[in-house]
Amino acid sequence: MPKPAVSVVVPVYNGSYFLESCVTQLRAYFAEHGTPYEIIIAEDGSTDGSKALCRDLKSRFPEIQLLMEPDRLGRGESLRRAIAASHGDVILYTDVDMATDIRHMSELVREVSNGEDIVTGSRYLPESQADRMLTRLVASRVYNRLVRLLLRSQLTDHQCGFKAFKRSAILRLLPEVKAEHWFWDTEILVRAQVDGLRVGEVPVQWSESEADKSTVRLMRDSLRFLSEVIRLKADLEAS
Repeated sequence: MPKPAVSVVVPVYNGSYFLESCVTQLRAYFAEHGTPYEIIIAEDGSTDGSKALCRDLKSRFPEIQLLMEPDRLGRGESLRRAIAASHGDVILYTDVDMATDIRHMSELVREVSNGEDIVTGSRYLPESQADRMLTRLVASRVYNRLVRLLLRSQLTDHQCGFKAFKRSAILRLLPEVKAEHWFWDTEILVRAQVDGLRVGEVPVQWSESEADKSTVRLMRDSLRFLSEVIRLKADLEAS
């Protein structure tokens, strides 16, 4: 196989319901665009049958690279390992539920190819379309405002699971990032801006999956995110 121009990382934890559809959409997208690519499935200690499905997909499609963990590492650590194992000049990741419309991949790749170091999808730009529960929308808006206020970010959306990185830029950032789970996205974007990298946003069409609609998890995660914001603020002030 030729060296991939684009590496697509798909973090998977108990994602068997979405995984085959995700891979099917990605393969169709790259077949249409004719871009050399690899798909890196970063399986993270799943307990729902994802492991068996990952092995099956790997056996069927040579463009898939499979990383599997016996126990859960956390989203951030799983992404870090997958990015370190990638080969593309542009490294892109998408959530396994494909909440962001796949057509926006072209925009991410184009922006990185045109000079941006990191590009993230945003659900909150004027041209964006996002369908989600009111409680989660409010919590997300408050969170992003807090990140802009306390961490001096210029971005509108820090947690959209749809980002692309210039290889040299993300490999430079990875050693600085301490978050091992969901805060990884925010920390990457904030540290990139602090380091003077070029960070952009593109509007996306995004639909919330059923897996995202737990109010109990929302309350729990909100406290964890707040503690991570405070931790990162202290880290940046100390450096």
